[in-house]
Amino acid sequence: MFHCCGAVIVFEDVPSGDRITLGEDHALYCVVSGMVNEELIWYKDGRQIQLTEDEIRISIAKRELSNGNLSTLVIDNVMQGDAGLYQCVIISPMSGSVSSSSPEAELLILSLPAPEYPLCSEPDSAIIAGSTVELTCVSERVFPKVRLHFTRNSEPVNTRTMLTETGNLVTLSLTLPTKKDNNGEIYECHQYSSQITKNHV
Repeated sequence: MFHCCGAVIVFEDVPSGDRITLGEDHALYCVVSGMVNEELIWYKDGRQIQLTEDEIRISIAKRELSNGNLSTLVIDNVMQGDAGLYQCVIISPMSGSVSSSSPEAELLILSLPAPEYPLCSEPDSAIIAGSTVELTCVSERVFPKVRLHFTRNSEPVNTRTMLTETGNLVTLSLTLPTKKDNNGEIYECHQYSSQITKNHV
């Protein structure tokens, strides 16, 4: 609550955070009472949301209610780039600057890696007994995070693995010394998510 020009301006309802599945539609609501000439706008990650003709997925609807001014931010066909911190902001008519803002509401986008993942790699040349071999299993960094692990002949491999994250990819590396007894063994990379499970040989 704050005072402006003798009027008491109150956030009667503020946007709330949520977890949204990729491709769904979502709306954020903000209700402010006591506004006279102030402007109610939306911010994402600290910057004003600018509506353009090229971005038709996002729209803002405004109307008056009995308890104040309602502003609704609508996001159609949610994409990864829509994840972030949202808030409604009141702009002073005198200075044109922010006079008050709601708490930030975080949107998390739930998604799966692209269909081609996981990607596994192995040595291009023949493997010689006594040498060291590195196998890698690559997937995308998404939310919720995927879990990767290797199996050898359908049994879990829990040693000599290293997980790294670079850019939008996550890589599980398996380093192992080879011997003649390893001939014919089958290594598989497994990808797990709360959404789906997928394996790759």
